[in-house]
Amino acid sequence: MHVAFRTDASFDIGHGHVMRCLTLAHALREREATCLFICRAHAGHLIERIRHDGFRVIELPAPELPTELPGSPAGWLGAAPDEDATQTLAALPDAVDWLVADHYAIDASWESRLRAACTRLLVIDDLANRPHDCDLLLDQNPGRACVDYERLVPIGCTVLAGPSLALLRPEFPAHRQQSLARPRTRLKKLMISMGGVDQHNTSTRVLDALNQTDLPDDLKITVVLGATAPWQDNVRQAAARMRWPTRVRVDVRDMAGLMAESDLAIGAGGGSALERCCLGLPSIIIPVADNQLAGSDALARAGAAILASLEKSGACSLPQALENMRSGDCLQMASTIAATITDGTGATRLATQMLDVPAPRLRLMRESDLERVLAWRNDPEIRRWMLNPAEIAAEEHAAWFRRCSHDPNRQLLIAEANGSAFGFVQFSGLSDPDEAEWGFYVAPEAPRGSGALLGQLALAHAFCRLGLPRLRGRALAENEASIGFHRKLGFRPHPCPPAHITPPMRTFELQRDEWEAVQGATT
Repeated sequence: MHVAFRTDASFDIGHGHVMRCLTLAHALREREATCLFICRAHAGHLIERIRHDGFRVIELPAPELPTELPGSPAGWLGAAPDEDATQTLAALPDAVDWLVADHYAIDASWESRLRAACTRLLVIDDLANRPHDCDLLLDQNPGRACVDYERLVPIGCTVLAGPSLALLRPEFPAHRQQSLARPRTRLKKLMISMGGVDQHNTSTRVLDALNQTDLPDDLKITVVLGATAPWQDNVRQAAARMRWPTRVRVDVRDMAGLMAESDLAIGAGGGSALERCCLGLPSIIIPVADNQLAGSDALARAGAAILASLEKSGACSLPQALENMRSGDCLQMASTIAATITDGTGATRLATQMLDVPAPRLRLMRESDLERVLAWRNDPEIRRWMLNPAEIAAEEHAAWFRRCSHDPNRQLLIAEANGSAFGFVQFSGLSDPDEAEWGFYVAPEAPRGSGALLGQLALAHAFCRLGLPRLRGRALAENEASIGFHRKLGFRPHPCPPAHITPPMRTFELQRDEWEAVQGATT
C-alpha cells in the first residue's frame, strides 16, 4: 500500500495539519504501508520533523503568493491552486493507493485534478464550508455530524465525523489509564499550551493575566511551545516575572506525560483540546483561530472544558474561568466528562479502514473513467444489446460524458467492489421522478455475481439516495438475459411502448414500496 500526503505547516497555518497526518502515517506504517509527504517550504514548516520521523518528503517550490492573510487560507498554498495541483501531480509516484489532502486551501477543483493519479482520495477537514471530491472524509471535531457534509461530497463518499476518530499520537492512549487514575482534587500543576506556533503570542498574554489572579501559593506552571514558535524570548521573559515557579519547555516530546501529570490546562482548541480529553485533563480553552470556535464551544457545552477569553467582551474572562474550575469537584467532574469524548485510538481505526478491502459502492463517474467505460460499451457482447449497437468513437463518448455530467436529469455512476470498478449505471428522467429510468452494463471481465451486486447497489441508490417512488427499465425484446435479470430484481412488466418504436422493447417497473417490502423480508 502506497499513501501520499499533501499537507503544510507554517507560522500562519500552524502545525496541526502536519502533526495529525504524521500520526496517521505512523499508524499506516505499522501496517506496512509506505508513506510519502508532499509539502511546500513555508516559513515555519515541519519538513525536517517529518524526515526525522523516517518519512520521505518531496518539497514543492518556495511560496510565490503572500501568506500573511490572518484568519484566511486563501494564500496558504503558496501558489495558485492549479499550479499547486500540477506540482503535486509531478511529485506523485506512478502508483498511489491513497492520496490524503489536509489543507484548508484545497477543495474539489484541486482534488478532481488529482483523481487520475490515485486509486482513492481521503480529505481531512475541519470546516465543512466547501465542496470536496473524495472517497473518504474525516472531520474529527466535537459537535460535527456526517450531515454537515451531505451536500459537499460526491455520491459514494464515506464521511467520518466526530472526535471518536481523532488522530492522536499513540502516546496519548498509552498514557490514558495512568492519567485517568490520577485524582485531580486540587490545582497544583497548571499547563499552558497555546499551539505549537502560538503566532499571536497568546502564551505571554495568559501569563500576564495569571499574574493578576489569585491562585494557590504552591502552584507550579509549565508553558509549552513548538520549536518554531517565534515568541519564545517574550514568553521566557513573562515566565521570569511570574509569582509562581514557571518553566518554559520547547519542542516537548513527552506531551502526554506532561498532561498526565497536570491538574488543569489552559490551551488552544483544535487537536490539542482532543489530546487533553483523551487523558481526562480538564481545560480552559482560549480559541486562537476561527476554525477552533465550534469545536471548543461543543466541548464547553458538554462540560469537558470552559471557554474563556482574554478580551473584555465575549466568553468569560480567564480569571473567572479559573475561579469556576479550581475546586476539586469541578476539576474531577470536567476530567470525567472529557475522558468520554475520545479514547485516542482514531488513527489506528482509520488506518485499518483505509487498508481494508472497501465495501461495494456506487460513485459518480469521473473523466478518468472514460477510457474504461468506453471499452465496456464497445465490447461486442454489450453493444449488441444496446439501442444503438454501433461502436462509439472516443470523441463522441467524451462529448456524451460532458453533456450528461451537466444534465440535472441524469446521473452517471460507476459500481466498485474490492476497490475496482466493475460496472456502469445510468439514471435518467430525474426531473420527473415518476418517469425515472435506469440503464446499466457489467464489465465483460467482472466476476460471476457482479450483475446481482450491481442491481442491489443501484436499487438502493434509486430508492434511498434519490428517493424515487418508482423505477423503470427497458430491454430489447430478444434480450432474455436482461428480461430475466429485471424479473429477479422484482420488476414487473409495464405497458409496452408504442408499436412504432424499433427495435421492439420490453418495459419494466418497480415501485419503492415493493422493493422495501422485499428488503424487509430478507433482513
